[in-house]
Amino acid sequence: MRFPVHDGGMRWASVLLLAMTLAAADWPASRVIGEHQVPLCGSARFTWWGIEVYDVALYLPPGAAPLAEAPRAIAFRYRRAFTARDLARATTVTVQARAAGAPPAEVEAGLAAINRLWPDVGAGDELTLVYEPAQGLRVLLNDRQLGVVSGTQFARVLFSVWLGEQPIDRRLRDRLLARR
Repeated sequence: MRFPVHDGGMRWASVLLLAMTLAAADWPASRVIGEHQVPLCGSARFTWWGIEVYDVALYLPPGAAPLAEAPRAIAFRYRRAFTARDLARATTVTVQARAAGAPPAEVEAGLAAINRLWPDVGAGDELTLVYEPAQGLRVLLNDRQLGVVSGTQFARVLFSVWLGEQPIDRRLRDRLLARR
């Protein structure tokens, strides 16, 4: 069965497809995490009440569960400025909402450690969380390491904000995990 397509519509569809491809190609195809070359799993844009907050990309080994004990990274390219205090407040609220079942002392220690590391970010800054089993969670701003947060359970809870069963946005999670 053929559907009639207006030539102008075809051009528009091609331009839209090209724009989506360019946006998706904006992230590196893989990242080196420790001794592993970890591929890009998916990427998306996070908006809150119509405001573009950040573009985000997930690097995860093929076949690895999103919260498994495996090397992984999540990178955020901010579309607007936030203070370190804004990031700490958002992190505390979202992590505490997902911390059930994790050791409370480890979650609180992880929150305190990461909240001390958060910098002020501006539009275009890239903040990356890199998790390596047995090494901890590295926090980088524009590829410069700010520090390391220890705690496997804390890293799992933190990544669950975007990848868990109750993420901040299900469509965002599905795009990061390349679910269709």
